[in-house]
Parts: sequence; C-alpha cells; structure tokens
Amino acid sequence: MTVPPQSPTVQIRFVLQCLRDKGWVDLTAAADKAALLEGAKRLIDEGSVGGVRLMRLDTYVDHEFTERCIVFKRVLDGVVQADPLAHLVDEDGGPALVSVEDAYTEAGRALLRRHLARFLEERRLTLLEVLHSERHVHSLEMAGTTLQGALQKIAVAEAKRGSVPASRLFKGLMALMDQLAAELRAEAVASPVSAVAPGQFGAVCRSLDGSTLPEGRRAFRIFRLLSATLVPAKTRLDRFDVIGLLIEPDMPASHLRWLDTLLAEMVSAGAVPRELIGNDGRCQSLRALIGFHAGAADWVPDGAPAGLAQVAALIGQGRLPRTRAMLRRRILRDLYAWTSLVPQGSLMAELEAQGQILRHMRECASALVGDEEVHDILEQRTARNLSAGTVGACLHGASGMGDKVALVCRLITLAPGSANKSTILGQFRAAVSPDDFVWQCLREAKTRVAALKPLVEMQQLVAGLPFLDRNKLDFLAAVDDAILDVFKTDVMALANRSHQERVGALIRLCIALPLGNGKARTYASQTISRELRDIAFLPAYLERLKTDEERRDAAAKLRNFLSGTDPKTKPVASV
Repeated sequence: MTVPPQSPTVQIRFVLQCLRDKGWVDLTAAADKAALLEGAKRLIDEGSVGGVRLMRLDTYVDHEFTERCIVFKRVLDGVVQADPLAHLVDEDGGPALVSVEDAYTEAGRALLRRHLARFLEERRLTLLEVLHSERHVHSLEMAGTTLQGALQKIAVAEAKRGSVPASRLFKGLMALMDQLAAELRAEAVASPVSAVAPGQFGAVCRSLDGSTLPEGRRAFRIFRLLSATLVPAKTRLDRFDVIGLLIEPDMPASHLRWLDTLLAEMVSAGAVPRELIGNDGRCQSLRALIGFHAGAADWVPDGAPAGLAQVAALIGQGRLPRTRAMLRRRILRDLYAWTSLVPQGSLMAELEAQGQILRHMRECASALVGDEEVHDILEQRTARNLSAGTVGACLHGASGMGDKVALVCRLITLAPGSANKSTILGQFRAAVSPDDFVWQCLREAKTRVAALKPLVEMQQLVAGLPFLDRNKLDFLAAVDDAILDVFKTDVMALANRSHQERVGALIRLCIALPLGNGKARTYASQTISRELRDIAFLPAYLERLKTDEERRDAAAKLRNFLSGTDPKTKPVASV
C-alpha cells in the first residue's frame, strides 16, 4: 500500500538562550532566525555569558506536538556545560498528577512513564495502553509494589518542591490511581471495545469525528480501541506491524496523529533496536535507528513486514513527526551514552565506530548529517573519552616514532571538533617531548641525513591536520628546528666534501623532500640562492646528470623550490 506524501502544517519559531550557573536561560524568541543568530554570535564574542545556543521549535499543529532542536551552539573554553540532552525531556510544568485527567496529559504521562519504565518494558507495553485498558491497569495493580514504589518516588520529588508532606501526596496519588482503575472498569462495562480490523482505522476515526463526543472523550475512545487492537501482538515487530496495517491511503493528519502518539511511545522503549534486529551491538542498533528515522525498514534481518514498512515510509515522509522526533532523541541519547560503541574498544576503535555511524548517516539520513546536535554530541562524547591515558594507550602499541605520529594523525583526523584534535596532539606532546621525538626519529634512521625523510613526512602529516593551535605550531617548530640542524651540521658542515658538493647535496634533498615553509626551508633557499649568483655553479651541478631530460627536470624542480610553488609545500611555523 502506497501512501502519497502529505506535508503537515508546521509553525516555526526560534529561542535564544544563554548558559548561566550551569543552566540554560531563555533570552528572547522570534520567528527571524538571522537576527537571533547575529545576537548569539555577538554575545559569545563579547564573552559576557558562558555559552549561547539557538533553539528551533517546530510546532506540528495537527499533531499538537512541538519538537525542540539546537541549530547553533557555542560554549566558551573551560565552561562546564549543562546536560546537553536536558532540552529533550518534556517539561513537567509543576504538579502533574492532581486529578485523573492529569494522568492523560503530556506532562502526567511523561512523569508516570519515567517511574514505570521497568513494568512497561517487561510487558512490551506503552503507558498509553495501560491508561486506556482495564486489563493492563489491573496487571499494574497486581504487580506487587511496582505501582506503590513509582508513586512514592513521585510524591517525594513533589514534596521537595512544595510544602505538602510526601506521605499525604502519596495517599492522594494512590487514591487517584484507584479512581482511574475504577473508571476504566466502568467504561469497559458501559462501552466495551474490540480490535480494529486492518485498514479500518480511518473509518473508526471518521465515525467518531461525526459524533457528539467532546475532543477528550474521542481521544480516550480511540486509544482504548488501539490498546485492544495491540493485545494479541506479543513481539515489538508484531506491534509495529499491527499499527502499520491500520493505515489507509490519504489518511489525514487529524487521524494519523493518534497513531503517531502511540508509535512515539513504542519507539522510546529501550529494547526496540535490540529486539527488532537482534543483539548485534550498539553500532548496529544505532544504524537501525538511523535507517528507521530516514524511512527505511531494510534493517530487519528477515525482511520487514508490510505494516512496519508502512510505518517507516510515513516516518521518512515526515507524516509521523512525533515518532520521528522520538527516534532522533533515541539516536542522540545512544550517541551520548557512556557505554562503548565497540566492546572493550580502544580510543581508535571508538573513533572509527563513530566515523562508520556518520558515513551511514550520509548514505541514508542526510537530515541527521547536517544536525548541529549530532555533531555536538559526538564532540562531547569524544572529549569524554579523551582521558589522560587513552592517547598514551594507543601509542603504546606503535613500534616506532613514525608509526606513532601516523597513529596520532589518524586519531586527530577521526576526532570531531577542533578542541578534541588539539587535546590529542597536546597529549602526544605530553607523552613524547619534542626533544625525545626528534631524538628517536634520528636514532631509528641509519644516518642523520636519512632521518630527514621521516621527519619531513611527519612534518607534512601534522601540517595537514584540519586545525591550528599552539600545540600544532610548537610540534611543527620542533621538527623544523631538527631539520634545520641536520642541514647545517650534517650537510653543509661536512669537512670531507667540497663546498660545491655540499650545496649539491642540499639541492638534491630539497628537491626530493616536500619541505614545509619554515626556518629550514628558508635556510636552504637562501644558501642555494647565494650559490646560484655564480653563473658557473648551475651548469656544473647539472653536468652530473646523464640526459637532457633529467637536467631539465632537475632545473624545473629547483625553480619550483626556490619560488615556493611546490604543490606539496605546507606552512609549518606560522599562523
């Protein structure tokens, strides 16, 4: 069954926030992103706040749902950030459970869902189903102290915010839940419900739209029908399939909103990826979530059933915005989680796994690749992994200094964020001082002149890293000093060679090596230029070559070196 794309009605506004006392505070809101973005950059340039971020609020009118995401964020160096995922948690809005009606609100459901997570997970249920089914609420009442424990936690937290004792709040919550269960049992007797047949959900919604029931009672009735429909489904795959098969072609947003609300709770469950694709590790689970967010269902090992494929297609089309937003939240939370992406993986393995996830996003979910929050979370995750010993542990397995520098360059290339790249190079410099670094490079070569090749190669590797800071400049300067010392001591100061032979050797080294712009290159260029003032020097130098083609090639390379037009040349000691 193919459902044609149909864009939901969306209202967009932006909120500028600043970081104060480890918390984010609203400054101003507007529909004009450009003006707020300019203000955010001005605040961070002035340094008057610890950080700024620009939030975009997308309100899906037909679904009565607002998604919050960060489109710009900057935090000053050294400032401790608040929980980067705090804005994804639905606001409680004060006391959430005072009456039975409060339990059915967004805030009330969010509160109960957090404290009943284990009960819901064990039974493959959503809180919506429990609140609309006398059968499920009876299971909750019979689940030992589960309900009492949840209500006690809610009461204690609420007592800390007000003056009412926790014991009185707890008794009130218990009475409220008793009333809710009694009303559900009475509803089951007065208006029993049965499962909705595949493809008939739209007809049910249309019949209720034409009734005289108020909006709240229509919603209550619809979720009771959906809860009854899901009773026979035992696995998560079956549950997604059942919901997907209810969808009809051209179903309007006013009807899809009910399925969207239920599906959003279903995808928020902790075990969804693992149960659908098997226990293949966190990377595979993340790939499944990313594919689902993009509208794909090909990550199901044995093939996606028609209902799940239908749900995935609607998610990809943006017609289930609440569900898609929940999938995005799951992806952000899983990326930020402390658990390793690779079991017992090294820093290199973790960064490579992050790279694989980003490549998967580029292949199937371009919206996530350009998501500011995805990159911010990955940067913070990497910063957390860069403890004092992680880079050193990676270096421990490298056999020589060349391997160590290549490994560090690989780490820096994989690490997101300039601050993380600088941290890696800084940890490398702390583990291997510039003097030790140069000494070992020279020690590993047969001669000091032979050490020029690995030194220059390392110089070019580090110079090509995509960031610039003092750690990088200091590292490059140390290598440049070593190259300069070899030029002066081991090439131009050899007593057993003529001056012309020494200059010739210097020319050959400069032509053969992609020498970076620094003191060593300047010294070599000035030395060679002085010799070329003697018109007899160049012909005598070129006479050593056998063919005219070799002479022309050597002359061209020498001109390129002296003019600074060598394409391999990179700056190594200047900002």
